[in-house]
Amino acid sequence: MTTDRRARVRLFERVRAVPYATDGAHAAAELVTVGRGDCLAKSAYLVDGFRAPGCPARRVRWLYHLPDQPRRSGFSGPARTSSPRPRS
Repeated sequence: MTTDRRARVRLFERVRAVPYATDGAHAAAELVTVGRGDCLAKSAYLVDGFRAPGCPARRVRWLYHLPDQPRRSGFSGPARTSSPRPRS
């Protein structure tokens, strides 16, 4: 494994180790100080970390809707799905 690849893997592992929390950071800049964050903060921090040494990186987003009520155990019908909205 090359040195560059090892550095990228270590960065990924550091970001993965940060606890996920919806009440945590919502931006990459806050992630380190707060110590936990949502998927937006973690992905932004990872992309910034990859771009810093010149590695091309981009964030991919997907629009999804959470159900109004949590699903109960057992099958209660098909899961709700959504498709991405076309970009204008």
